[in-house]
Amino acid sequence: MDSELIDKAIFSKPTNNAVLLALIGLALCYLAFARLRNRNPKTGVNPPPTAPTFQTPLPLPFNDASPTTSAPHPYRPFQHGPNHITMGIRKLDWNDWIEMDANFLPYHATKVAELEKDLPAHVQEPRRRRWWWRRKLVQDDVILMVDGDDGQFHLDAGAVCLPGFWRLREKFGLSLDELHFEAGRATLRTEAPEVYEPLLQVHDARRKQLRVNNFFIQIDDGLHWSHRMEDQNGDEVASWATADSADLKLEEIYFRSERQTLRRLPRSGALMFTVRTYFEPVTVIAKEPHVPGRLAEAIRQWDETVSVYKGKKHWEHLLLPYLDEQHRLQVENDVLQEHVEREFPY
Repeated sequence: MDSELIDKAIFSKPTNNAVLLALIGLALCYLAFARLRNRNPKTGVNPPPTAPTFQTPLPLPFNDASPTTSAPHPYRPFQHGPNHITMGIRKLDWNDWIEMDANFLPYHATKVAELEKDLPAHVQEPRRRRWWWRRKLVQDDVILMVDGDDGQFHLDAGAVCLPGFWRLREKFGLSLDELHFEAGRATLRTEAPEVYEPLLQVHDARRKQLRVNNFFIQIDDGLHWSHRMEDQNGDEVASWATADSADLKLEEIYFRSERQTLRRLPRSGALMFTVRTYFEPVTVIAKEPHVPGRLAEAIRQWDETVSVYKGKKHWEHLLLPYLDEQHRLQVENDVLQEHVEREFPY
């Protein structure tokens, strides 16, 4: 049979052709499978491990009678000598993610007032009601950052009622690096790669939480908004460049401390920040043993960038002499010898 007869036999009947082609396909698949089965595997090459499913540990029951009767933690996140950006970054126990204390009710009242006054100014997310409830359940502000196409996390949702001097709409959509750059700080990516890089390793990061403590000096008693910085309802970005420190008195200077937590959510991989604010007059914390001397030393260690960002020139002429005097009195009265100095961040 010549080639013309073969072509005619194969392509003259469509039904037979389909069956024949199917048989040929099955035969080729069988040969390929047999070849792969008999091939010796390469030594030293392991298949990629399957990531185990992560289950967030359940928190332990609260031991005290009521979390809203506990005294706030006296966070004093400064120490002797240079204070670096990485100093306050530490691992966080799952049971300590959210801290509640006796300030819950007054903080709650302030948050409710802010939400009722202007919900869109404090909540950014399509399903605002969901974040509205989240914000009322804890004392912390809550921020969600989502991994973008550029490999960075961007502020994608949040409920922020106690920012102090920044507006959520000004930060919305910014990357983590951009937020640190605006704050006059080196980025986590360059300054603290040992912290930033694990965040990109999804299965490792979901097993840990981080906490960060820092502090600011504020020149009025506005917990939710520093009215000396800028009008809360204005359009100009609030900063120390717009601050009005005229006729400032020592009694108006407050110590604003923040406890931030950071975790990567197990399903979405998004970063969730919580920011808890502690707010006290400096005349109160300066009575604590070791605090005035250590705080004055830490402030004097700031470089020019940090000093400008934290508005040092507006209040140093009042605060530093006062802290020095309180430290001198503690030394003269043997207060430092009678009390052991606490470890950072207390």
